[in-house]
Amino acid sequence: MSGEEETLEGLLQFWTGWPSLPMLGDKMTVAYLPNYPNKVLAEADTCFKVIKIPTCHSDYKDFLKYMDISISHGKVGFGKM
Repeated sequence: MSGEEETLEGLLQFWTGWPSLPMLGDKMTVAYLPNYPNKVLAEADTCFKVIKIPTCHSDYKDFLKYMDISISHGKVGFGKM
């Protein structure tokens, strides 16, 4: 498995609770956390397949670093830390 495939699988696991795409017809949603200026990690609501992205990052490298942390620590469980 390539690094990109592993990252995508981790994202799906974090977002949906499953390591593969959900059933057809299941909606996956992206939401934002604008009212939390100090929240750096993403959250996932696996029951409703919603990923919540923090908006405090002004630098892409910073955002990517914290998304990687969110995914690696939150992909087992329910995406909440």
